[in-house]
Amino acid sequence: LDLGQTKVEVKNFDARIDKDGQLNFAKLVKAGPAAPPKPAEPPTAGGKEAPKVPNLKGNIQLIVDGGSIEQAGLPKTLYITSLNGDISIPDINQPISDKLDVALKVGDSPAGSISVKGTAKPITNSLVDLNTVSAEQELALKGVDLTALAPFIPSSVGVTADSGVLNGLYLLKVTDGKLATLSGELDGTNLALSGPALKGDTYKPGTLKIVGPPVNVSMPNGPMDFNAFTVKTGG
Repeated sequence: LDLGQTKVEVKNFDARIDKDGQLNFAKLVKAGPAAPPKPAEPPTAGGKEAPKVPNLKGNIQLIVDGGSIEQAGLPKTLYITSLNGDISIPDINQPISDKLDVALKVGDSPAGSISVKGTAKPITNSLVDLNTVSAEQELALKGVDLTALAPFIPSSVGVTADSGVLNGLYLLKVTDGKLATLSGELDGTNLALSGPALKGDTYKPGTLKIVGPPVNVSMPNGPMDFNAFTVKTGG
């Protein structure tokens, strides 16, 4: 199945999150009656063969001209000034390339950016096989206002970001479904936190720099067997 050059364009959107954490878009979709549970199928001799993934190829682009996110209890609006995504599929059994660039700002503050790019190969012989998955992903933060994350932090955390700017770069590499390595660094300036968890106080560390050795996670039985994981730091 050749998707060719597929483009999805969104002119703008306005999202609102109420005091209960519910998104206005979700309210527009009424839940229908629950479907009755399907009876369990009897096992077949030799087991049931996993369904194969269609051999897709093509390029998918997502373009969002802008939008806003408002949340009850927060004085400022988060603006998404632009969002551009791209997924390239040369062949479903080959590495899939992805890229996402988001420009955002809070109120009248300067815009920052969040970028994600990389490749992933989760499919082998037209079957999804996490035990052999390989991936490389990069996350970059440039001038991101820390208060922009407020709509995505549950109130149960009890901490609110009052100010701060983040810059950072993180790299994640997964090799053959058996080893995952995370490395990178994060810089924060003009940081200030408050909330119930701080018992009415405001924590102002000012600056923050997190630089550590790479974290290596060994997954001898694949990424789904958490009990077999071992974690080590260092190159």
